[in-house]
Amino acid sequence: MKKTIFLILAVIMTLALLTGCAVIGADEPDDLRLVSVKVETESGGGQVAVSEDGETPEFSEGFPVQSVLTNVEKDSTIVIAAKAGDGAQFVKWLKNGEDFSTEELVEVTASQDTQYVAVFEKTDG
Repeated sequence: MKKTIFLILAVIMTLALLTGCAVIGADEPDDLRLVSVKVETESGGGQVAVSEDGETPEFSEGFPVQSVLTNVEKDSTIVIAAKAGDGAQFVKWLKNGEDFSTEELVEVTASQDTQYVAVFEKTDG
């Protein structure tokens, strides 16, 4: 009798756990899931900025930012910007290691975890 009760309880608990696990996140729409966006410079030379509200990002003059990591809603639009420092010029953006854009200000859709790198080169003088 004890074995039967134990077996029934074990089955009920297993079903409760499986059902609970299947439900976790089921009510969460895909567009609420977060993705990570990392924006950084390649060996300095300038700074980067990110805006999650569609506005032009603002740069910090007192404390130049060379790396930003942010989590945003999947498929949201963000704006990334690069600004060359003294003695450097902006060359391009890399997206996950591949050439992406030669524009300093770019609007992107965050559909998956992504790394953007601003590439700068030294100028003469």
